[in-house]
Amino acid sequence: MTTTVRTISPISQLVSLSHAEFVLLTRNVVQLFYAVVMPLIIPFLFASVTDHDGLDGLIASIVTLSILFALLLVSYYNPLSALVNRREESTLQRLRAGELSDGLILLSVCMPGLIIGVIIPAITLFLAMKILNLPTPENMWLIALGTVLMLTLLPLLAILTANFTRTAESAQMTSMPLITIMSVGSFAQMVPDSAPTVLRVIVQAIPSGPFSDLMAMGWFGGVETATVLRATGIMLAWIIVCAGYAKLRFRWAPRV
Repeated sequence: MTTTVRTISPISQLVSLSHAEFVLLTRNVVQLFYAVVMPLIIPFLFASVTDHDGLDGLIASIVTLSILFALLLVSYYNPLSALVNRREESTLQRLRAGELSDGLILLSVCMPGLIIGVIIPAITLFLAMKILNLPTPENMWLIALGTVLMLTLLPLLAILTANFTRTAESAQMTSMPLITIMSVGSFAQMVPDSAPTVLRVIVQAIPSGPFSDLMAMGWFGGVETATVLRATGIMLAWIIVCAGYAKLRFRWAPRV
């Protein structure tokens, strides 16, 4: 008698686990509201800005902040909450005891936030163009580059923050410092050249600072190769450091 062993590909495993995460997300009305509705109403909140002339820099910062908030809500906060929930329920440990790799487990938990994180910013861009009367982006590839880098970094930051978060409810507190810091960095375009060098260096070191530079050049042109390389390098450095931390130090067992 011949026994046939069915091998499930990593892609199939990822799709199955990600589908389960999507189902769980749809059952959480509050998280779904934050993930989908909140980012889309931000452009409406700043519609009055279009009544004033000569505010391109401010409008660019507002658009950047809108997209950044969309990414923070769907690709950082949602994975953070999900990771903490799965850890405290020992789900991560049970998955890890099987054939799944560590990376695939973590990716599956973050996948809903990543997929929504691609769709919602695109809609936010469209709404910003219509509501805030912004021109068509001159360098869409820079906007895409910044978005991809941020989408790669935020789940890693969620993994890092999960280590210091005891419950899904406390994620609202542990995520607040990072969200606040990232919000400050999104106004990098508004920092005057006369500002202290230390302040400008700090703002540029925050991931949202380089993200803001890429978004501004994407919208209004004026591409500077050195700025693009610096912004990309800073964000890649954050990604490498956070990925290394996630690989070596992520807490899989429930906190006691």
